[in-house]
Amino acid sequence: MECKELLLQISDYIDGTLQPKEHLELEKHLAVCPRCRTFVNTLKTTISLCQSLYEVPAPVHRSLHNFLRHEWEIHRVQVSIGIPKFPFVELTEHEKQIDISIELPGIKRKDITLKVATDHIEISGFHKKPEGIYYLNEMNYGPFSRKFKLPSQIDSSNAKANLKNGILKLILPKI
Repeated sequence: MECKELLLQISDYIDGTLQPKEHLELEKHLAVCPRCRTFVNTLKTTISLCQSLYEVPAPVHRSLHNFLRHEWEIHRVQVSIGIPKFPFVELTEHEKQIDISIELPGIKRKDITLKVATDHIEISGFHKKPEGIYYLNEMNYGPFSRKFKLPSQIDSSNAKANLKNGILKLILPKI
């Protein structure tokens, strides 16, 4: 499941009317996507707080509704045009290893921090914005981070990493 698909099912998920198969796929996506997980949890908490109030005055209800609609639209548009705050990742499990490719175009090795543990990976860094006058800017600059659990335990002491052509490739031998 991709973030775009999550957005199409979010209402049914929060209402609890999502079909079991889609619910499971969505839960798997939320387990590895911190951005979507934060969004869903914040939305659920906001809805729960609003429902727990005895009576919400009409102006407050309208204001909250307009705010949430605005935030939802911003999130939906960012996801639909691919503006992540973290790099995209491809993870493949094999019999003896886990391969991970992380898109980091334009980011220098010295600006990347990678932490490999037996059960998870954490990558963070900073993408510096070049000097100049911008007439169009659709690039992502600034800090980024991504942390996710691995499907199997790995031998982190024998992990290998290679950054080439904007792709960080990790080879993680399984225990």
